[in-house]
Amino acid sequence: MVAGCRFCIPNNHPIVRRIHDQLAEVRRCVILFVFDTMTAPKATRTVAQRSPRYQTDLTLVLTFLRENKMETVRARSSNISEGGMRLVSEPDAALPVGEVMSLQFSIPEIIESIKIRGVVRHVTGLAHGVEFLNLSPSERQHITMYCRRLARGH
Repeated sequence: MVAGCRFCIPNNHPIVRRIHDQLAEVRRCVILFVFDTMTAPKATRTVAQRSPRYQTDLTLVLTFLRENKMETVRARSSNISEGGMRLVSEPDAALPVGEVMSLQFSIPEIIESIKIRGVVRHVTGLAHGVEFLNLSPSERQHITMYCRRLARGH
């Protein structure tokens, strides 16, 4: 801060703290992405994907049972389809194949967030292939419309 400057904002100002927190989140996500792409072995798929994948970047909140208590972690998606998504989790949140969880995320242009169940179908490093479970008609419609927008490049 420059002494006497009327444009300088103190470091403890809420806006400065929020920007600092957002930059820290971006740095963490970049590190996770680079770590995942550099260290993850390439998996061979034994089952063909049922629906096309579309590149996206959504923030997710995952909730699952670990050691008899509910645990919540953040993750990012790298692609989505009408039947599931690929997500990258934090290193301490490795999820085994078969793990059932709650996924909460927001789709652009939809006001309320979507909270659905999913199951881990495959794992490659920090990346997890998750199949959506028991989607309601409105959840399926929101995800289908989002995939269609992504297919058109919007």
